[in-house]
Amino acid sequence: MIIRNPGRKLIAVVLLLSMAGACTACKKKAKDKRKREILESDTFFESEVGELKFPVDESKKLSYLMVDSVEYLGDMLLVNYTATYELPEEISHSNMPYIPDFDYDAFSSQKTVLFDLHGDPISKGNLHDPKDGELMTCATDKDGNLGFLIRDNNANPELSEYFILIKNNEGEVVKRISLEVPWFKDNRPISKMQFLPDGLITMTEARSGMEMPIYVFDENGKNLGTITPMGRAIMSDIFVQNGKYYILTAPSDFLYSNEISYTINEVDMQTWSLKEGKKTNGIMSTEAVSASEDGLYSTTPNGIDKYDISSGEMKEILNWNQTDVNHNVLSMVKSYPKNENEIFAIAEFFDPENTRSTYYVINLHRAEKNPHAGEKIMYVGGSYISDDFYDFVQRYNADPGNKLRIETIDYAFSETETTIEIAEKSPGGLADKVYLQFLSGNAPDILLGFSGFDQFQYGGFLEDLNPYIDGEDGLDRSLYFDNIFRAMESDGKLYSAPLCFELDGCIVAPDLVDAERNWSFEDLDKVAASLPENVELLPDMKCEEMLAKYLSPDLTDYMDMKKKNVSFSSENMIRLMEEVKKYGKTDEKIKPARWSKSIMGTSGYEGVMGLGIGSTFSIQDVGNLLACGNLAMCDVTVSDFQDYHLYKQVVPGGGKLLGYPSAQKKGILADPVKSISIVEASPYKKEAWSIIKSFFGEESQLETTAFPVSRSAFAKIGQEETDKLARVYEYFLKSRDQKDVIYYPADPNMPEELTEIVESVRFCIHRDDAVMDIIKDESAGYFLGSRTAEDVLKIVDNRARQVVQER
Repeated sequence: MIIRNPGRKLIAVVLLLSMAGACTACKKKAKDKRKREILESDTFFESEVGELKFPVDESKKLSYLMVDSVEYLGDMLLVNYTATYELPEEISHSNMPYIPDFDYDAFSSQKTVLFDLHGDPISKGNLHDPKDGELMTCATDKDGNLGFLIRDNNANPELSEYFILIKNNEGEVVKRISLEVPWFKDNRPISKMQFLPDGLITMTEARSGMEMPIYVFDENGKNLGTITPMGRAIMSDIFVQNGKYYILTAPSDFLYSNEISYTINEVDMQTWSLKEGKKTNGIMSTEAVSASEDGLYSTTPNGIDKYDISSGEMKEILNWNQTDVNHNVLSMVKSYPKNENEIFAIAEFFDPENTRSTYYVINLHRAEKNPHAGEKIMYVGGSYISDDFYDFVQRYNADPGNKLRIETIDYAFSETETTIEIAEKSPGGLADKVYLQFLSGNAPDILLGFSGFDQFQYGGFLEDLNPYIDGEDGLDRSLYFDNIFRAMESDGKLYSAPLCFELDGCIVAPDLVDAERNWSFEDLDKVAASLPENVELLPDMKCEEMLAKYLSPDLTDYMDMKKKNVSFSSENMIRLMEEVKKYGKTDEKIKPARWSKSIMGTSGYEGVMGLGIGSTFSIQDVGNLLACGNLAMCDVTVSDFQDYHLYKQVVPGGGKLLGYPSAQKKGILADPVKSISIVEASPYKKEAWSIIKSFFGEESQLETTAFPVSRSAFAKIGQEETDKLARVYEYFLKSRDQKDVIYYPADPNMPEELTEIVESVRFCIHRDDAVMDIIKDESAGYFLGSRTAEDVLKIVDNRARQVVQER
């Protein structure tokens, strides 16, 4: 399966493509075919959710807790974690870099503890004694004993010894296995050990996402061989199906790619090699993949899937709508089904505010009867559904006063055989699936996250929300950034209401870039011609990426969705292609342009990101390039006040936010990362609007992950963030923490400054992947110098027109 590798927050970028074959024949919307009432016989799992209660030193203030590994043992959990505590203020703020008489080791500890399946610790003390040596990793053997991989460090790496201590659940040593390691003269950061059913022991290194070998030992520690995954990166534990060993892999260079193709490879223990892999469909994150004795499981916000080795597909065995578990804790979860009636899961919920994860244990048991029998069903579909919406669903479904039960489907994590077949034919299979849901009568009642996709807006699929906003039970537009609503309209109609938004544009160094917020390509050329020799205009960017970005304000200007026509053959489009050819790159291998943002772990930094410094060999570190004056400008997505603060303050003297240069000079763009729509065919439009309206209340708006559309929430968050940034900078100046992150002073005028910027926005980003893919495909020849822009655009018109007409 081909998966887009996200470069920032997990926000879906999905577009509708032309329907091929049978899809083009069924243009009429079918009647609602959704099941609308829950039956007593419908599957339901009762749930028990508990939090892992980590033993920590209550006499100290916890700074950071990192879980190194969690092993499911059937009736217990083996957890290895590190707890770091804040140093006393007189130590942390001391001018001395090191205080000899102070016991620094007392403020950091690594523990290995057994927990029951309710999250309570059951082992007495630490199962690993630091005197035994450095703990590398731990696992359980086939008899249920605990195996600890220990490195007995020596000043001479050649003399360092590796061994495994086998202990029972009481921590008593049962066996010691000395390892005949195949590496010499250096220490290896082994991060994973696995005991296989036939007695073999495997180990892999900590360098996730790279082509690292698998070391194989027998049960006595003798090295039997090394499996070298030629061109592949190991992405899972080894698992067994039909008596054979398999493992999940990805291309070893996937970190430098925008796409990830996962395969399942058979492990040949005779030749110490991986056999040719079989492509997998339905795996969205390897962090949610678990290998057990009977196969590979993948858990998503929709449910639990099991990998079928014969078909290469992930098949659903449970849907979270069949439980009352809050989806909010299911963004990162691994499941361990015991049988079809009992399922155990471990969920990790990361809180960016305190840079800490909370772990939950979930026990699911099949119920004899569905307790929600008789309730009507309202369906909500979206892509990367947000945590706050899942929280709302939890409260809504638990309220006995509501006669509807909301069921959700996250299309970004939903892979059926139909979707896979479409995805094989086109890169927009996910969006094609959503389109098919509408055409087949399986559309949701509420659609989340599809703003800016004009294909939905001209098909009679969605309600115009302006009459709802201006109606008796509507909203007071003066309390909101109404210009953001207007920016999202199509022909005066609002089909998707923005709940929050980001700003897209360019951060520039004003002493190098003399331009207005709404600027043109002519302005860009003047800036480029005036730069000193040691300053680059832009980070290196592939031509097709630059074309897509700079075309985003104007894309639908070349498309008439009502008349089903396109007109890319134009002077403005030719000019854009000329600019992209001038400043873009055609090299295949270009390091991605990234901001090196980092968070200091101690609580005094309050989860605020600063500019990371240090080794950034794998990226173009645009933040440091701007800070050093070697870069004039770069494209940015400003998601919140902290983003704007960092982007502006990094530039010496203060940066300036402009729009993308374009023919129409449209300025800074709004990108509604959370939007909500009512489906025209829904029988629950009144209820849907009531739900939508609740998300525009100040309490909900204060919880948004981007800029809220509520003016009062925007002002409150702006002041709170400004105060926080001031506290963090003061703490940064006093702290003696290792300074590998730079923080900047707060600007008290930031809220007012950003308010003015937001009020200036008049346009939003428009996307059409199907058409954009055509433009990228055809324009490649122009950028390489083999075709003219006019020839390219003629073909683009023909191909894009066919796509639009087939919708």
